[in-house]
Amino acid sequence: MICPNCGTHIPDDALRCPACHADIGLTRKLPRLDATWCPSCGALVPEGADVCPSCGMPLIPAAVASQKTQGTGAVDDSLDEALEHEQTHAMPRIESAVPSGPDPYDETAKHDHMPRARVILLASLASLLVVGGTILAITHPWDPNAFSTRATEPADTSTAGYPGEISTLTGQDSEGSDTQDDTAVSADQQTYEKLTDIYTQLGDIEGELSDSKDKLDEIALTGALSDRVTASNNQQSVAIELSNLISSIDDVDVSTGTYADSVQNMKTLGNYLRNWSDALTEAWTLAAGYDDPSGHRSDIYESLKNEEDDSGKNSYQKLFDDNYASWEPQAPAT
Repeated sequence: MICPNCGTHIPDDALRCPACHADIGLTRKLPRLDATWCPSCGALVPEGADVCPSCGMPLIPAAVASQKTQGTGAVDDSLDEALEHEQTHAMPRIESAVPSGPDPYDETAKHDHMPRARVILLASLASLLVVGGTILAITHPWDPNAFSTRATEPADTSTAGYPGEISTLTGQDSEGSDTQDDTAVSADQQTYEKLTDIYTQLGDIEGELSDSKDKLDEIALTGALSDRVTASNNQQSVAIELSNLISSIDDVDVSTGTYADSVQNMKTLGNYLRNWSDALTEAWTLAAGYDDPSGHRSDIYESLKNEEDDSGKNSYQKLFDDNYASWEPQAPAT
């Protein structure tokens, strides 16, 4: 017997092929029946029928067929002609009982189609070699400094105006916490010097505003127009100077935290003077705007009267004088 799946010769009574493990039990031999078959379409014809019940072709009588098959008697030539005339070249359809492929539910057959262990091992080794080789080519473990961009030799700065070579850069923390402390002290010293300069300028502007107030009382009502205009312009210049000075306080570096309160005190002193300066500027603008200011005293002094205390002194000027001395910046501890 030949296996219908792989063509191997196997015993006739075998139910499974020993080579491909195909199920031979699905193949059955068709029994040969003692019946008449239609020579045209191959259909089974009932005994004694003259016409095929499937295709309608006339059939050879059984006796004639027996004689024709065994060669024991002569057959009428007319019958042969009729049979020859009725013959057809159609091939009978034969249904095969042999499966076209292995059983999809056969676990043994599925196992046979799995890759062999040797194939899997070779594929794994090839992948390992490719990946490992790529990693080695990128990392260069035998030369860690292959891709380093750091300089390994001291730089020669003789052509850049510096005599000799340097091995470290300015600002590198080579002395630990002592260097950081020195840096903090240096920053506080710079802040102190700038605050001291601002403090001095605030005192000077307070003196200019006092002079402006005295000048207002002297010529605002009776002075010549040209003198009043000149005094008004001077007051506006002082106001601009004060405004710029207050703005510069925001640029003071207080990152160390030592002079944070002092910076706020300088801003407060500056705002005291700015409120007083604004009242003086408004008064001088009115005084310079009248041809005869003597009849407009109340209008000219109104902005200043609103800010005077019971003693007749400007309240913002008094606040400045009360705090100026105590808010002087102190030098950093060394």
